[in-house]
This record gives sequence, structure tokens and C-alpha cells, in this order.
Amino acid sequence: MAIDRDKEALLQRIKITEDNAAADARKSEKQLDYWILEVDNARTRAKAQAEKDEHVIKRLENELFIASKKADAMSMKISKTETALIAAEDTIESLELRVTELVAELNETKDRNAQELKDAESTIQGQQKIIQDLTMKINAQKEDEADGSAT
Repeated sequence: MAIDRDKEALLQRIKITEDNAAADARKSEKQLDYWILEVDNARTRAKAQAEKDEHVIKRLENELFIASKKADAMSMKISKTETALIAAEDTIESLELRVTELVAELNETKDRNAQELKDAESTIQGQQKIIQDLTMKINAQKEDEADGSAT
């Protein structure tokens, strides 16, 4: 009977061990299911984040492309503006040179006109002197004639 009792205790321990092993297996299976679910969730989140990141990357690439085109357009405008500015500077230099020439011509004309005016004034003074002299001679002749006819 001791053998039966030991056998019964042993069977009971085996049963408890089997029950514990089954419980541990169920627990491990639940833990495994939990980790599989966690991995799937992490994979889903990673996939969603990757799609979101891809969308952001495409948007940024598009913005970069647009910014590049705008920069190219601005570069062309700057180039055209620089060309126009150079042309304007050339025109200004040409106009400044022409103004300098015109001022020089104007000064020469002014000096020439001033000299001609002096010459004309001198001529007028000379002619006035001649007229004065002639008037004096005429008056003297008239006086002589008047004196001669009075005698």
C-alpha cells in the first residue's frame, strides 16, 4: 500500500506538473500571441509612418522643385536686369558725354557771341563817334553857312 500511496502521490505530482506545464504552455501561448500582436501593431505603425514619411518626402521634393524653378526664374530676371542696367549705364555715359559736348559747344557759342557783342558794341561806338563827328561837321558847316549868309 505504501507503493500504491507513493504511486498515487507520484501520479498526483505528475498530474500537478502536467497541469502546471499546461498552464505555463497556455500562459506562454498567450504571451506569444501578445508579442505577435505587438509586432503586428508595430509593423502597422511603422508602415503607416513610412507612408506618412513618403508623403512628406514627396511634398518636400515638390516644394524643392518649385523653389528651384522659382530660383531659376529669379536668376533669369536678375540676369536680364543686370543686362538692362549695363545698357542703361552705357546710355547714361553716352548722354553724359553728349551733355559735356553740348555744354562745351554752348560755352564756345556764348564766348563767341560775347566777343561778337563786344565787337558790335565797339563798331557801334565807332559809328556813333563817326556820326557825332559828322554831326559836328554838319553843324559847323551850317554855322559857317549861316555866318556867311549873314554877312
